[in-house]
Amino acid sequence: MYVVDPPSNDHSHLQDIGPCSLSSAHLLNPRAESVRRNQAFQINATGAMGLANVVKSNLGPRGTLKMLVDGAGQLKMTKDGKVLLSEMQIQNPTAALIARTAVAQDEMTGDGTTSVVLLVGALMVPSGEGCHTAGTALTRRGSGSTGELLKQAERYTSEGVHPRILADGLDIAKNSLTTFLDSFKTTFPTSGSPSHELLVNVAFTSLATKVHKSLAKALSQSLVDAVLAIRRVSTVGEIATKSLTTSQDGASPSKYLPIDLHMVELMKMQHLTDTDTRLIKGLVLDHGPRHPDMPKRLTNCFILILNVSLEYEKTYVVLIAMRLDCSHRDASESTDLYALPARREVNSGFFYSSAEQREKLVESERKFTDAKVRKIIELKKMVCDGQLDKDGNIIGEPKNFVVINQKGIDPLSLDMLAKQGIMALRRAKRRNMERLQLICGGTAQNSMEDLQPEDLGYAGLVYEHTLGEEKYTFVEKVKDPQSVTLLIKGEQNFWIISDAVRDGLRAVKNALEDGALVAGAGAFEIAAHAYLAGEVKKNAKGRAKLGVQAFADAMLVIPKTLAVNAGLDVQDCIVALQDEAAEGNVVGLNLATGEPMDPVTYERAHWKTVVEKQAHLYRPLYFRDGIWDNYRVKRHMIHSAAVIASNLLITDEMMKAGRSSLKEGPQQ
Repeated sequence: MYVVDPPSNDHSHLQDIGPCSLSSAHLLNPRAESVRRNQAFQINATGAMGLANVVKSNLGPRGTLKMLVDGAGQLKMTKDGKVLLSEMQIQNPTAALIARTAVAQDEMTGDGTTSVVLLVGALMVPSGEGCHTAGTALTRRGSGSTGELLKQAERYTSEGVHPRILADGLDIAKNSLTTFLDSFKTTFPTSGSPSHELLVNVAFTSLATKVHKSLAKALSQSLVDAVLAIRRVSTVGEIATKSLTTSQDGASPSKYLPIDLHMVELMKMQHLTDTDTRLIKGLVLDHGPRHPDMPKRLTNCFILILNVSLEYEKTYVVLIAMRLDCSHRDASESTDLYALPARREVNSGFFYSSAEQREKLVESERKFTDAKVRKIIELKKMVCDGQLDKDGNIIGEPKNFVVINQKGIDPLSLDMLAKQGIMALRRAKRRNMERLQLICGGTAQNSMEDLQPEDLGYAGLVYEHTLGEEKYTFVEKVKDPQSVTLLIKGEQNFWIISDAVRDGLRAVKNALEDGALVAGAGAFEIAAHAYLAGEVKKNAKGRAKLGVQAFADAMLVIPKTLAVNAGLDVQDCIVALQDEAAEGNVVGLNLATGEPMDPVTYERAHWKTVVEKQAHLYRPLYFRDGIWDNYRVKRHMIHSAAVIASNLLITDEMMKAGRSSLKEGPQQ
């Protein structure tokens, strides 16, 4: 495991700093471990720097992987910031605090974990006031490393700048940048949904940072189709969502329900290659029928979803003994008796003296279970064999019957079902039973009483697929699936792909629910730096300008890190980007060439009227290609990083909490 600031027994980072700067904690407890002022800031900055140095090489499509080794020696490779920070052992308290903030960012938005860590590290190290121009700043800070920025922060505090002033400047910059983000984003018009091609680009941008390019292209289409399949329109009530669109007939607007990504099942199948991963608009069960004579492939299937035991269960007799205990009661309570039941399970058996008696006993034991199986067979005949001509032939396309049970089915019951041509699966997982109702329709039955054809679901194709010793059952060609399955193939890297898929699904979901996107490839960070260093800093009063400039310089950590991970010259890249942005262009970094690029390629003619009328709200939405970030990811990143950095900056004392159980010596 990667460890930030390994534990030490001497607690050297909480050293005694002399009688002239004793904290109040030392007056209350001479053995208290605490540090103040500059020492507390140095500890916080060191933790932020250490954590940022660990994760910064993961950022972007050219980022590297990290190998995690658990206590049992198992290896796991990942470049997902959330996975890394969740499973990495972090001893430094400041680094652990930043890691929890970054993980919360991922849980809320699905992305931006590494960016939050980098931005907090940069915000903890504001730059000098003399760095007004890009050229001067880059010359003084070199590649923009955290260590150089730490020196600037130390110079600030040593010259008497109070951390509260810097924190006030960060707050001004945060509020201004949030407003700027609302004007910088690309908003979907309420008259239509984003194009399928645009959503594919959004998914590809997220996937390309975690898996190789060919796999990202193969997965992007499947992820978009999966999210659109489970997206449902609300027709009743007010739903708190931002996604507005017209109904299918284009008559009246309707709101979409919040997208539940739990309705996308990830199934692993170890064969072929990872690029063969495909979307199943249905359900894939990780087991097959348990009877050799059952059909392996059926079409036009009625599906009965059961939660009923269809196996023989041993009978037992429960004896309840009433135990009276009044020994500890006084005479006045002697008439009040209370009983403590003790349950005993006793297995019972049947004995026979002839073959005829045995047959009768077997028949009586099986009677209860067989009656339930016969009800299934009767329902099958009703819906599948109900339309027959005078010669006994089925009218129209033949129908079939499938039983999927959450509980067990014994061999004799399986044999009865197999003789009727029924495919039966037993012990299905509970989550699959819930999804099955959303995919096929129908209602799960908890008893065999009053079974009706309306309780059945439907699937156009149900078949068994055998892979070595493993069996899978596919339920496909359903009418309106509200849950889908993403079948991840390939022999290795399942965890890398599954982490990337979850982030890609969240990216598409966020785009649909936000109704807006933000240009990627560092374009927003470059524009934000110019906005803060120019207009916002000019309007700020007093020393708060220092905090605004610190936030502006911190925003450049994202494009700088992208350039470093791509093996490019940082100074040349940033200068070229800022020169292009100064001309009023939205510009990002091309990681292949190091040249400025337009992260959005689109046709302006189709939206000329919209742009002229509402230029501050809309940008053209007919995209050929593009690199996109989620609006909510950027918004949460700005807010989280500013808040945590401000809190760390105004921390003037650190002390070890808790009482000590050790005594100094014998009491006098």
